[in-house]
Order: sequence, then structure tokens, then C-alpha cells
Amino acid sequence: MSFSIVGEHSCNKLEFKNIKDPFIDGQYKLNRIDASILGIWPEQSLFWRILLPVLHTLFMTTIIIPEVRRFIQVLDDLDLFMECVPSFIIIFAAGLKLYTVSLNNKAFTKAISKMRKDWKRFDNPITGHVMYKYAAIGYKGTFIYQALLYGGVFMFITLPTMPAVLDIIIPLNESRNRPPLFETDYGVNPDDYFVLIVFHAFICTMQLIHTFSTVDSLVFIMVEHCCGLFEIINVILNQFNDETKNYTENEQCKIICYAVDVHRRAIDFATFIESTFSNMYGVIVLANMLAISMTGVMIVVEMNQKDWGSVARFSVYCVGTMFHLYANSVPGQQLYDHSEATYNAVYNSNWSMLSIKAKKLIGFMLVRCAHPCKIAAAGFYEMNMENFGSVMQTSMSYLTVFTSMR
Repeated sequence: MSFSIVGEHSCNKLEFKNIKDPFIDGQYKLNRIDASILGIWPEQSLFWRILLPVLHTLFMTTIIIPEVRRFIQVLDDLDLFMECVPSFIIIFAAGLKLYTVSLNNKAFTKAISKMRKDWKRFDNPITGHVMYKYAAIGYKGTFIYQALLYGGVFMFITLPTMPAVLDIIIPLNESRNRPPLFETDYGVNPDDYFVLIVFHAFICTMQLIHTFSTVDSLVFIMVEHCCGLFEIINVILNQFNDETKNYTENEQCKIICYAVDVHRRAIDFATFIESTFSNMYGVIVLANMLAISMTGVMIVVEMNQKDWGSVARFSVYCVGTMFHLYANSVPGQQLYDHSEATYNAVYNSNWSMLSIKAKKLIGFMLVRCAHPCKIAAAGFYEMNMENFGSVMQTSMSYLTVFTSMR
């Protein structure tokens, strides 16, 4: 449905950029490249979409096998057992994210196609400004998220090398303890092959973090696009609050019908996000809760043993897990807030100036807006900041239980 918003709008042309394809010449280009490296970009050929995820899985198997060997060895030692579990969790979570996108290729192809159509459809001084604004938010948000994620990983992977460096700079009568990145058993003396083991763990860690950052960034970009659609509805309906404009009944109905159409597109896009990632988020929340609890226990254990290197390692892991859960909760909160804001925009519009026919149309929209969009993990847990706090409290409760079991 073609539509031209009535009235004029002053827009700084330096702020608005006409982006024909945000995934090629716009803000999302780097995210498309990251997804292509993993083989989860929907528009890649079938060959690469099969080969790259399989290669990722095979490569991660090279760290899973030594971890399983170590896991079997320490089944009778609760402390060592709990040291092994977090690494299994992060590998499993990364694989889950990777294959959630990979196996929903057709749905993601349609979603990206809709995003491109929206960019073309809303290419005008008002709605185009909104689209660019939320694209910029998505780009900056993913950049900050990835910077913090890789910054934390850099701290994590440098910890095992610090004792070796200190042995050179400030040598002692004996070598310092060298904590591993992962609890593994390669069947060789770890001191003799320390460099190779650390290098292998480093490559695996970077592969895992790349998967996390790529999939999470893709979700964040789609949520921001959906939020932009809700904001466009607010812009359209705010025209009724301009008392200097006298719209005819036909113009009123056109404006409302256009808002209803955009609202439908926003709801469909939000439904796609929830249905695609619901089960994934359900598992991620439970896995993060378990990882936070177990790493918290290990921090307490290592503090009692005064092993400060291990304390630092588990602290970085624990904080990183909390940050990951927080970053996955933010998009759900944003989606809820923007869809709820649409309800307020409909409710606060100038009803008195509308015709009876227009009031009936906007009334139907108000009924649908009464149920804000959300992202429900596994259908029972809403991804928002309130529930993030509840998960943190539950994790602390589990930490207490695990500590008492020792």
C-alpha cells in the first residue's frame, strides 16, 4: 500500500543516509560477513551452508574429546567435576546458537527479505530517518557487545600464560602453577606441550566467542529493526496530535490503515523472532544459570585454597556468563517496551478530531496493542530485565546449595 505522510518534517540530511541494502552497503555489512564465515548467512550457497557448520563441529570435537577424557577421570572428585562442567556448557551453548540459525535458513531468508523491503518502503524523510536511527542503534549495540565480549575473552585466555611470563621476568626457585583454559586430558604431559595446548584452547575459544557474538548480534539487529517499525507507527499516529491540521475522513482512514499495516508487519516480525529463538533461549537461560552457580562455587573453593590465578580465571568466566545472559535479556526488554509504547501512542492520539469510521479502525488497533510483543524462552520465561534479576537470585541460591554439598 503506497502512502505519503501528510505534512512537512525537517530532517538533518547529514543524519539521514539513504541505504539501499543495509546488509551490503549499510551498517549490517560486518554482521553479514561474520555470519558468512560460520556458514549461517541465509543467502550463501547450500554448499557453504553445509560445509562450514560441519567444519566448525569437527573442529570443536578436537577440544571435546580431551575434555571428555578429563571428565571421566574426575567423576569421583566433586571439585574437579565442577571445574569441567562450565566448559561443556559454553561449547553446547555455542553449538545450539549456530544450528538454531543454520536449520532455520528459509525463515531467516524471508526475514532478511522483509527487512530489505522495509528499507525501500520507508525511504522518505520521516520514516527513513527512523529506520536509520534504529539501524545505527543496532550497529553501535553490536559493536559494543562484541568489543566487551572479546575484551573479556582476551583477559580469560591470557591468564594461563601469565605464570610462564612471570617465571621469565621474576623467576622463583620453582615453576609457578599454570592453570589451563579448559580441563582437558590429551594423553600427554601438559608441561611438555604447554604452548601447543594453550594455542589449541585459544583457537577453540575464539571460535566459540565468534559464534556467540555473530548469532547474538543477528538477533539484536532484527529486534532493533522491529523496534523501528513500532516507532514508525508512533510517528504516523502523532500526526493526529497536530491541531493545526484538519484531515478529511478519507485522509484519517488512510493514515490509520497505514499504521495498522505497519503494526501488522511489526507483529509478524516479532512473532518470527520469538518462534525461532524461543527454545534456544530456554536452554541458554538454564545453562547460564548452572554455569554461574558452578563457577561461583569454584571461586569460593579457590579463594579458600589461595589459588589466585584460578580465582581470576573463574571470576572472568562467571562475569562473562552474567554479561551474556544480560545481553540476551536486553532485546526482549526493548521489544516489549516499544510494542507497549505503540499502545500508549494509540491511546494518547487525539480521538476527538477523528470521524466515527476512523475511531472504529483505531479501536481495533488499540485492542491488539493491549498485548505487547515479547520473547518468551521455551514459552515460560520472558526475556526481560526483571527476569534477569530473578535468574541471578536463583543462581545464587543454587550456588549456596552446591557449596553445602561439598
